[in-house]
This record gives sequence, C-alpha cells and structure tokens, in this order.
Amino acid sequence: MQLQFQRVVLQFIAVAAVLAACATSGSAGTRDEILAAVRAGDTASALDRLTALETSDPASFRANNYDYLLGRILEVRGDFPGAAARYTVVLDRGSNLAEYALWRLAGLARLEGNFALERQFLERLAGRYPGSLLTVRAIERAARSAYDAGDYKLALLKLQPLAGTSGSGSRDALDRVATC
Repeated sequence: MQLQFQRVVLQFIAVAAVLAACATSGSAGTRDEILAAVRAGDTASALDRLTALETSDPASFRANNYDYLLGRILEVRGDFPGAAARYTVVLDRGSNLAEYALWRLAGLARLEGNFALERQFLERLAGRYPGSLLTVRAIERAARSAYDAGDYKLALLKLQPLAGTSGSGSRDALDRVATC
C-alpha cells in the first residue's frame, strides 16, 4: 500500500513539473490539447500533438519538458526503445526531470532483464540526486537487483547504509540485510 502511494506521489510530482513548465508556454491551445488527450488516456492523439509540437517549436518542446511526457506516452504504448531514447535526451540535457528519466530508464532495463544496466542507472540516480524522493527507492531497487542476480555481497553493501533500528524503512533494510 505504501509503495503504491509513493508511486502516485511520484507520478503527481512528475505531472506537476510538466504542468508548471507548460504554464509558461506561449501555445496554450496546444498545451491544453495535449493535456486533454493525456487525461482522456488518448495516447494516439497525445503522441500526434506532441510530435507536431516538437516539429513546429522544438525550443518550446524541450523547455517545457514535453520530451519526458512523450517518453512516458511511448512507454505506455509499449515502444520501449522510443521511450528510452526520449528519457536519454531528457537526462543528457540536464532537465529538471532528469532524475525521473533515470528512474524510468532503470525500469526499462529491468523489463529487458538487463539488471547490470538497471543498477547503473539506479546508482547514477542515487549519486547525482541524493536529496531526491527516489534515492532510497533507487538504493533499495539496486540492492534487490543485485540480490536477484545472485550478487549477495553487492546487495549487502547497498542495503547496509539504509539499515538501522529506527523507522520502518530502516527496519526493512535491516531485515533484507539479514536475508543476504
């Protein structure tokens, strides 16, 4: 239940960041059309409108982080390589959504079964964004990934900084350390 709530909070933060960026856009009509399509779950229309905006006004497209939104839409539609390419662009240009792009890239790597690449993205996220809401989740996921790959020593190393006696997250990490 707590994990589901955290996901909802993270998605809300990402959407809020995109909406805040959109508020500065000069093309309010286009923004409204894109957001209406996203809210309605009409990924085809959202994809068409985002692609058209990228072609007609690439600077605004990037400035308003529509590339991240496009990556999310591509991911929902099952175009994982296209989504990964979009998230990589978000990351490379140093967007304020870069930490979320790293999280999504890690998830895509996990879907492929590439746990080593997943851990690389997660370690990058934890290292670059230590104050992020995703940092603890990234460390925990990297530890789980190492554990699933049979690298118990690495899993132990990842979880030890989180382990403690106070707080449910600390106790959970301590429990996972004990199972390694």
